[in-house]
Amino acid sequence: MMMKNGNLLYLFDFDGTLVGDGDWKGFFRNTYSCLRYKVRINPSRFDIRWSILTGRPRIDLSIIKFVCLCQALKPEEIFTAPTLFYNYKNNEENYRDKHKLIKNILDGKTRLKYSKFPIDKIIYVDNDFDCIKFLNGNREQYRYLAIPVKDFLENKLTGILL
Repeated sequence: MMMKNGNLLYLFDFDGTLVGDGDWKGFFRNTYSCLRYKVRINPSRFDIRWSILTGRPRIDLSIIKFVCLCQALKPEEIFTAPTLFYNYKNNEENYRDKHKLIKNILDGKTRLKYSKFPIDKIIYVDNDFDCIKFLNGNREQYRYLAIPVKDFLENKLTGILL
């Protein structure tokens, strides 16, 4: 059974976790891969509150919404990188932006459109082990946990946040 309460938010990475290919091969190839193959995991079937947190830039928001519509994914919100175009020089910059957004949600600086409740716990699900390692290594006092999809499906490690 998945952990559920009003203060808990599940965030899922887009490319390689929900749909498509995790290795960045360019805009057109990754978008084609997202549309061509079936959904890897659909969090809606678990009856949880979830959103997408992706390293794709804001310009890709309409593409992400279109893929979600085609693949029957129904996230509450979609959080993209704070840049308009692809400006990351390396993956660590992407991880830092994800970490910053997670901290802003937990601090209440980034409010969720659909919820009046403040979020005090986040579970971030991703297939990129370097990102998981970075996020878990920089948690400080924040109550979030980054886990791989396998652990999410097997419901492991979520008790740490209680």
